[in-house]
Amino acid sequence: MKDLPADAKMGEVCPKQRMACPKGFTAYFDGDETDLAEFWKGVTTEQKFDNPVVRQAATAEKRAEMQKIADKGRDEHWHVRNGNLYFDGYRGGYSLATKEDYEDFEMWADWRIMSVTGDSGLYLRGSPQVQIWDAHNQWHIGSGGLYNNQKNPSKALKIADRQVGDWNRFHVIMRGDKVTVWLNGELVVDNVTLENYWDRKRPIFFKEQIELQCHGDPTEWRNVFIRALPVQTVPADRVGVCSWSWRKPLVEVAAAMEKAGVKGIHLALGPFIAPDERHGAAESKETWEFVKSQVKSGKWNLMSTMVGTIGEDYSTLETIKKTGGIVPDANWEGNKKIVTAGAKLTKELGCRYMSLHAGFLDESDPKAFATFVERVTWMRDEAKKYGVTILLESGQETAADLVKFLEKVPGVYVNFDPANMILYGKGEPREAVALLAPWVRQVHVKDALFTEKPGTWGTEVPWGDGAVGARAFIAELEKAGFTGNYVIEREGGDSRASDIGLAAERLMAAGR
Repeated sequence: MKDLPADAKMGEVCPKQRMACPKGFTAYFDGDETDLAEFWKGVTTEQKFDNPVVRQAATAEKRAEMQKIADKGRDEHWHVRNGNLYFDGYRGGYSLATKEDYEDFEMWADWRIMSVTGDSGLYLRGSPQVQIWDAHNQWHIGSGGLYNNQKNPSKALKIADRQVGDWNRFHVIMRGDKVTVWLNGELVVDNVTLENYWDRKRPIFFKEQIELQCHGDPTEWRNVFIRALPVQTVPADRVGVCSWSWRKPLVEVAAAMEKAGVKGIHLALGPFIAPDERHGAAESKETWEFVKSQVKSGKWNLMSTMVGTIGEDYSTLETIKKTGGIVPDANWEGNKKIVTAGAKLTKELGCRYMSLHAGFLDESDPKAFATFVERVTWMRDEAKKYGVTILLESGQETAADLVKFLEKVPGVYVNFDPANMILYGKGEPREAVALLAPWVRQVHVKDALFTEKPGTWGTEVPWGDGAVGARAFIAELEKAGFTGNYVIEREGGDSRASDIGLAAERLMAAGR
């Protein structure tokens, strides 16, 4: 142990104490010498491989190569000593990480630092950190705080630390991006968002390893117990995918859906009415018969159909505001024909819902707004002739504005796209759930990051990697009584098939 300054306070070292592993937890370390190699791997800072973004982007071969380097450091600097897991204080890196990755979890861990300069912590889902340091002699701020936070609270609520050299006990719960920490039985972090240190634009990683941090000072650990917590998932029969996300002919879409293990589909009718680059090239009568057979046989669970509108230009926010949906007067008669044709085909398939982008709400121009209400009302009534209900895709407006509009057109409902709210900069999707819940009949599973430059698009990213807050968003919907379907939509990126598969796994796979 390093020498303490003359004014340092040293408590009595706690007697050795063993905590029984709670039921349902995995004993990552309980004094058994075999635990180190069985449950833990090394983490190296070489080539920035302590950064999850770098690790996840690397090839399997590269990850294996770097893991060998990291595990060599583990074996040299981490040891079992007197029944405790001991780090020798090497300053060159080599934290310790769980071999298993976690989404939501609960954790117990005892720790002690060996000097007033002691510095360590817990990385949660690969990100720093639940802070450990000398609260009494050096920092006068308690351990347990989320030290690397910049926007959310970073300090512990109180000093609950024992003296340097004494044992302390963490109890940590992480759900979504929220972290709660108890230190020695005292609440020191209360449901605080853990920010992504590695990429401040993104939320915390969906699933990653837990780490015992090395920071150039000796530390000891014991009674390290972890369990995965149940996460909000969706039954397979409520999960679908948008046909246009695949960018393939519909016969090939069927094969891709089977491979992904998804039967639900949000079917674009454009290829049979008004083909376009966004929703699919023209398809034949034979393909239409194929579509009907897929639905009739039960190979596809047809959740809804979708029609596009004429002349949409997504080049910029301004161009889509002018050209999107049913707003342009010059295209209204043509769009009416598309709605009628779409409703007829939807009826032929025996489907209840047909969705579309109606365009931007603009209450600043009373005349234009009245026309917009009139046109949506016409679409509602036209679709109703065929037993079809119109769903408007949300996101181009705030939730409050959309609610005011929906109250003017009863019988029209919402296909809730949370990513659109972010892409268009119209608010937080989780906060919008409470307002929109009475009208939501279907949800697009799509994620995005807010733009850093006002007046420009946000960025679409894979489900769970963006600002929607995937698990929490679904939990809010289910809590609000939503019983509809979750349909995966991917309109950006060059790895759509793998991104769709990832979204399906994250929706349906419990705790994997």
